[in-house]
Amino acid sequence: NFIKNSDIKPYHVNLSQEKLIYLRWEDDIELYPNIKKHLARFKNILDDQITRYNEPSWPWYSIHRPRDLDLFESKVKIVLPYRSKKNIFGYYEGSVYSSGDVFYMVPLDTDFDIKYIIGLLNSKLYYFWLYYKGKRKGDILEMYQQPLKEIPIRKIGLDKQMLIVDKVDEILKCRKRSPSIDIYELENQIDIMAYKLYSLTYEEVKIIDAKIEGLINEADYEKIKI
Repeated sequence: NFIKNSDIKPYHVNLSQEKLIYLRWEDDIELYPNIKKHLARFKNILDDQITRYNEPSWPWYSIHRPRDLDLFESKVKIVLPYRSKKNIFGYYEGSVYSSGDVFYMVPLDTDFDIKYIIGLLNSKLYYFWLYYKGKRKGDILEMYQQPLKEIPIRKIGLDKQMLIVDKVDEILKCRKRSPSIDIYELENQIDIMAYKLYSLTYEEVKIIDAKIEGLINEADYEKIKI
């Protein structure tokens, strides 16, 4: 399976109909006669790449610099376009490969539920952080290793993380039924929980989210506990 950066949406991925042939240096093309026949049509182009990169030992049919397959084959992952106008982080289960303008994030720490992380990353609060503390070209966010590895993630117990995880699960169920289903209310609920998670006052939230007054009044906002 193969995706492009335009296939990635907040919380989900529209799987492309395209497929990627991912052959590495150590793969034996003779084991895949149909693929060999297909790639042979482009052998002149592939041979030219070998000359251009000055790597005569590179098999003509293989990816130039194949990456760690564990990244693509990981059970769950967050995928994101490395440039976008918004913070767009898609959740994906199973194997998927991509073009070079897609970044992958895989879970390494069992203290965090990946759906808790993706809920925060897609929130207005984290857009605010990426816009002012991350890297930009004009108004376009640039999602390189930095600032991604510098994004602060509040560490709380897994039981409290479930408040956000449950909302993310609802969003994923909606997206599974139809990509066009409105998830605006669920996204707003996650935004508010993110504000409370970092103990922002109502006045501070209004700096980040100009529409907050239309979603919740100050008295009700103060009652929310994370």
